[in-house]
Amino acid sequence: MLGNPGLRGLQLAWGGWVTVDWAYTVAISVFAFSRNGAAGVGATIAYASTRPSWSRALSFAAALFAFALALASPIATLADGYL
Repeated sequence: MLGNPGLRGLQLAWGGWVTVDWAYTVAISVFAFSRNGAAGVGATIAYASTRPSWSRALSFAAALFAFALALASPIATLADGYL
């Protein structure tokens, strides 16, 4: 992975996205706590967990992609010797 600049950039972008996602969650939690205390944090997190999020959509897309690769991999391996 370190030798491939495209994969390295993708990994760094994913790591940055995860970091920003957690930073956003912490910032919203701090704001909710300053306004309404622990109940505000609980309500905010409960509301956020019921909303559709990109992370769930991306997880589903990643699972779909992995499934497609798992199906295509034996075909690619067999075809590799004949191409």
